[in-house]
Amino acid sequence: PLKQKGDEVVVLAQVLAHEANLGYEHLIDLHLLKFNGVEVKSLGHLNDLISENEEQFMTLEFAPEEGGRLIVMERALCEQATEDVCKEHSIGSHYVLRTDTV
Repeated sequence: PLKQKGDEVVVLAQVLAHEANLGYEHLIDLHLLKFNGVEVKSLGHLNDLISENEEQFMTLEFAPEEGGRLIVMERALCEQATEDVCKEHSIGSHYVLRTDTV
């Protein structure tokens, strides 16, 4: 549930396949709850958490209603994979955030 104004539900809509995320490419439409143990409040907040992360690993915790998945990935490997995937799919920015408000 959203706790305060500005909170958003953040959903992993699709995983673009890369050798770094092998086995995760089938995951779709998962509600993200936490990044590295911190509750994710919005897409912008997630972007900040990722940008500020200096830990060796990144953990993503998803809602228990959707299997309660916990994904752990090596940060340095993810950074390179992001570069590769963006190039392969002609994505101009590493983190394309859509924060449309209705």
